[in-house]
Amino acid sequence: MNNNTNKEKITFIEYKELMLMDPSEDYFELHERELRTNERQFFAKLNKSKLFQHRHNSPKNIYDVSMSEQDWERSIERFVNYKSSTIIEQYPSTGYFECENADGKYFALLPNTYSETCESHRYRVSAHDDKGPFGDSIFKTREEALHHLASRNATMAPGAIDKLTDQANWLRGTWIIKWKDEFGSPKKGFLLNLHRFEVRELFPEFI
Repeated sequence: MNNNTNKEKITFIEYKELMLMDPSEDYFELHERELRTNERQFFAKLNKSKLFQHRHNSPKNIYDVSMSEQDWERSIERFVNYKSSTIIEQYPSTGYFECENADGKYFALLPNTYSETCESHRYRVSAHDDKGPFGDSIFKTREEALHHLASRNATMAPGAIDKLTDQANWLRGTWIIKWKDEFGSPKKGFLLNLHRFEVRELFPEFI
């Protein structure tokens, strides 16, 4: 899209159509679902500004507003950063911790111990659910890591992952991920570890 088109004023519905969205869908429930926010809250935040009210003739709702595509993007980015900052305030300023969100995801902020990246990226966020760990993300700064957690609406939950690791589903998932990484096949890993008591106990249906 050229610069002139970027500066043309469009409604929020037209902006959503540019994002290939159904206009009836809530932008934030689709694109920022884990922040647990919506268009109503977005408009309420915008409308607190007297300058915004003056520029847009005291709009009654978000669909009365027309801005350039770039202005919509900036407004959305500022709102997402604002919502994230309110979550970040609860996190400790130093040390490492565990947290969870309403979608049943668990996260741990940890030091990055991966030898190939630990010098440039000091922090790691490990993600888990009740089926085991499902991803690691590394960050250069603590601030980047905290923003990552906040974007997932993760709130403080000391000891949450420790409790999770006692569950059979989590232990099964951990073994499956380990075998997939090491052998390329969970089944191959299972057969090679069938002599282990904990494996036989966790996967009795395959014995």
